[in-house]
Amino acid sequence: MSNSVDQHDGFIKGADFLVDQVLPAQLDLLQSFLPMDYWMVGRQDGKQFEVIVTHGDAGQVPVSCLLDALADDWLAPEAGSALRYRPNPEVYRTESRHGAGGGPYPKYVFKAFLPDRQGRPTGVVAGFLIQTEPTDYQPFHTPVIMLCLNAMAHTLSLHMDLALADKLMLEAQQGARIDSLTGILNRAGWDHVLNDARSATGEIAIGFLDLDQLKLINDTQGHQAGDQTLKLTAQLVKKSLRAHDCVARLGGDEFAVLLPDASLGDAHELSERLQQALSEKGISASIGVATKSEAGALQKALELADARMYENKLAKRAARHLAGVTLLASHMPKKKE
Repeated sequence: MSNSVDQHDGFIKGADFLVDQVLPAQLDLLQSFLPMDYWMVGRQDGKQFEVIVTHGDAGQVPVSCLLDALADDWLAPEAGSALRYRPNPEVYRTESRHGAGGGPYPKYVFKAFLPDRQGRPTGVVAGFLIQTEPTDYQPFHTPVIMLCLNAMAHTLSLHMDLALADKLMLEAQQGARIDSLTGILNRAGWDHVLNDARSATGEIAIGFLDLDQLKLINDTQGHQAGDQTLKLTAQLVKKSLRAHDCVARLGGDEFAVLLPDASLGDAHELSERLQQALSEKGISASIGVATKSEAGALQKALELADARMYENKLAKRAARHLAGVTLLASHMPKKKE
């Protein structure tokens, strides 16, 4: 598990480094060859533009106005124009149609599409002249501008790859921590929650729940009925918890709950609600609860809650045995005097 966590952290740090260090440095280099008042780098999906990195000062122009300028139709330059570049990214220049009216729009906008490894234009570099007029377009004819843009395209593509890898890693970790039958945490997920809880300073309540007759259900009604009982139990427990509480199926017919910032009284109230909810569905379960402060440590609370759950189970067995003996005695013929 530690290897996957380290790998996940590596993806996050790598993606953050690209956004925090590499892209800004590349923008700074581009600025030295092609001065702008303000730069944006972002992802583009259709008409949606997500800003990742900025550089410079946009003055009084709102970001929404800058994005509106980018949303305008961008027509490719005429054939033979010095502003047309192959291979991609293509660089476009347009005079803002909105600037003439004195509105809060940039006077000139420069836009370069940054393709991914498949050549799809998924990224954009946009430069804005807020007040000043462009005095020289010669930089567009220099290969160094294209080198800068191509380097940024590769960086943005790598950032997107790392972000996707991070997402897939998280999904894999979450999937590995979920019980496939009930949809709640499994033992691996429970262990992960406990590891986080060990460093918490507040009160924590622990509860263990064990179904009393799952084997009997499996033997008499079939395993499908037993699975339905497990699913229903998980639903009822989850419904009884707060949003930040945790529930896990530890295996077989045993469940566990962790309640942050919950007192022993809160835990007992939860136990009573669960017993009532399960009983209404014909499900019998033994429950034990304990708190960290009561036991002195989280591990001790786990042990105490587990012990109380088994005490509850043994008490029920004893009660059923006594009821059986009493029933048998009531049917025995009385001795004649």
